[in-house]
Amino acid sequence: MKRVDWIKLLGLIILVLFVNYSAKAQVNAFSGALIDSSVDAQEDTSVGEGLYDSTPSLRNNSAVKMKENKRSTPLAYQYIRPKDAVWGKRVWEEIDTRMKMNAPFVYAGHGAEGNSLMLINILIKAIVSGEVTAFKGVDDRFTAPMTAEEVKNELTGKADTIMVPDPVTGDMIQKVIRNDFNPESVKTYRLKEDWIFDRETSQLYCRIIGIAPLQNIVDPETGELRGKMPLFWVYYPDLRPILAKYDVYNPNNFYQHISWADLFDMRRFSGHIVKEDNVYGETIKQQIPGDSTDAGIKRLLKGRDIHNKIFNFEQSLWAY
Repeated sequence: MKRVDWIKLLGLIILVLFVNYSAKAQVNAFSGALIDSSVDAQEDTSVGEGLYDSTPSLRNNSAVKMKENKRSTPLAYQYIRPKDAVWGKRVWEEIDTRMKMNAPFVYAGHGAEGNSLMLINILIKAIVSGEVTAFKGVDDRFTAPMTAEEVKNELTGKADTIMVPDPVTGDMIQKVIRNDFNPESVKTYRLKEDWIFDRETSQLYCRIIGIAPLQNIVDPETGELRGKMPLFWVYYPDLRPILAKYDVYNPNNFYQHISWADLFDMRRFSGHIVKEDNVYGETIKQQIPGDSTDAGIKRLLKGRDIHNKIFNFEQSLWAY
C-alpha cells in the first residue's frame, strides 16, 4: 500500500475517534445538566403555612436550562444630591391587576424552576422569613411595624374556635379554625412615589417609596363595596433586592424574562393616581366624592391631569 493511502486511512481513523468522543461528551453534559437541575430544584423554599406556593420542578422542565437569578442584585439608583433636586411631587398610585397591561401581577407563578411568584406571595414570603418589615396599613409613613403573626392575622383573620362532634365518642369538642388566604383576592396595589427633577442630569426620576396590597371593605349586610384599605405597607428600598430575585412572566417570550425590580424600575405597568400631596392630605375621592359613574370618570381624569402636569414640567424645560 502506498504511503499516501496509509496517511488517508490514519486520518479517517482519527476523525471517527474524535466524532465518537464529542458525542459522548455532549450526552454526559446534557445528563449532568439534568441531574444538577433536579438537585438544585429539591431545595425547600416553603416558609409559611400555606400562604404562598413556590413548588419547584424536580426535573429540568425546559429544553434549555433557565437562568437562575437567586443571587441577582438590582442596579443602584442614580444618586441625586439634595441641592440638585430642584423640583418634586409626591403622588399615590394604584395598580389594578385586572387591566390587560398588568397581567403579570395575576400569573399564578408556576415557573419552570419555581422562580416565579405572584407579587403578593413574594411580599408575604419576605415578611414571614424576616427579610423585610411590614408596617400597619393605617399609616403610610412606616411608623408602626407588624410582626409576622400580625400579618397572618390580617390576611386570614384571627384563629377562632368552634364546637364540633368528636367522630369517635360523639361528644362536642372545641376545634381551632382559621380562614384560608386566597392570593387571587388581592386585585389592587398602592404605590407611594416621589417624582424628582435632577438639574445635574436634567432628568425626571421616579422613586417608589412604599408598596401596599389593598383589601376590599365590603358591607356585611348589603355586600356592597365600601372602599379599599391597605393590608400592610412595605418600604420599597428594602424590598427591591428581593424583587430582583424573582422573574416576571413574559407572555411573548418564554426564555426571556425580567425581574420584578426591573418591572417597577422601567414602569412596565399601568396605574392611575389617586392622591397628590396637599395641605389637607385629601385623596382625589375625597375631593370628588360620589359613587356614580360620572364621579368615577372625573376622578380618573383628575389623576390623568396630575400625571400630565408632571410629564409637561420636564418637557417645558427644553427648548426645541
